[in-house]
This record gives sequence, C-alpha cells and structure tokens, in this order.
Amino acid sequence: MTDHHLVVIDIETAPLVDVDDYLEAVNPPANYRDQAKIDVYCQEARHKQVETAALDPDLCRLVALAYEVPGENRCHSCLMTNNAQEVVALDAFWASFPAQVFVGFGILDFDLPVLLRRSLYLGINAPKLELGKYRHPRVIDMKSVLSHDGLLKWRSKDFYCKRFGINVDDPMTGADVGAAIERGDYEAVRQHCVADVKKELLLARRIGIVPPDAEVF
Repeated sequence: MTDHHLVVIDIETAPLVDVDDYLEAVNPPANYRDQAKIDVYCQEARHKQVETAALDPDLCRLVALAYEVPGENRCHSCLMTNNAQEVVALDAFWASFPAQVFVGFGILDFDLPVLLRRSLYLGINAPKLELGKYRHPRVIDMKSVLSHDGLLKWRSKDFYCKRFGINVDDPMTGADVGAAIERGDYEAVRQHCVADVKKELLLARRIGIVPPDAEVF
C-alpha cells in the first residue's frame, strides 16, 4: 500500500553564517562591578546564543532535509551548505507536496516552523499551514499524539523508539550535529537525518498512523 497523502519529514539545522549580526544585546547582572567578570559573563552569554541559534527559526539555516512517502520504499534527502542550495531544495520540496499531510516528531514546534520561515526569508512560495496546538489538519506530530497534546509527559523520539523496540543504525545523535557541521562532515549529518526519518516512519507505522505493511527504505 502506498499512501501519497502522507509524507514523513525531518531536518537538521545550523546557525546562520552571519548570526552575530542578529543576536540580541547581552546585559550583565546589575550587581556585576568587576569588568573582567562582566566580560566573561557577556562572552559566555553570547556563546550560548550562538549555540542555541540552530534551534531558532529566525536564526538558523537548513543543512539537511530528508523525507519519505510511506509505501514508496524510497527516502529522499539533500544537503544544503549555502542559501542557493536551500532555495533549490525548498522550492522542490513544496512543489512535490502541495496538499499532503506532514508527519514527524516535534514538527509543530520545530521542523515546519523552520521550513516555513526559511522559505519566507529566501523568497520561496510555501503553503499556508496551520500549526496551532489543537488545529493542524495537514500535520500529524507524533510528539503531540503520544503525549495526548501534553496531557501526558513529553518524551523524546528516541525514548519511544526504545520503548517500542525500534532499532535504526545511527552512530550520531542530535547533539553531535553541530560538531559534525563545524568539521565539515555534512554527509554524516545527512545520514543522521535519513536515520531520523526511518525512526519516525517505523514509529508512525507502530502506532497506526501509516499502514502496517508500509515498507521503510
């Protein structure tokens, strides 16, 4: 069975190349008087801003995008190291899925807001998607599904994969992505993104979102 109405997605991001131009001003605590301590505080706060920029839709850029239509047994993926490649990837992505339902884990909070915001900044036409907590007809977020919209404790994708016995070979974790990008190992990032899509598709199959006989590439 192939369900062309669903597409499972995952992304990886990094801070904007010129992220320093958009960081908010750092103000040390009012009781700080020693200039050396003030400098250390500001430096550490600035570093933290840069580190977390990869998770901010207004301060990040796309590095990897992977997606799979349940039942097609083919995972699409691409790497993006500059704005021009992002433009090509986003344009092709939205053109391929004009009316599909997007499936993922945490995509209401992160993946889709990033895809939409990067499209806006780069001048790419994107669909008008509702991302409200209780109203999102074109989005199935397994994080919300498994927590019953926050009624139960929020847990990670890896927790549920372990709990359901889903095993996908992936030597990298999300915490390793930043270091891989810094050393230029974009292929490892792409492979991690593909592995995440496999996890999500297997999880979606396990909890009944996609057909039980849908193969996973």
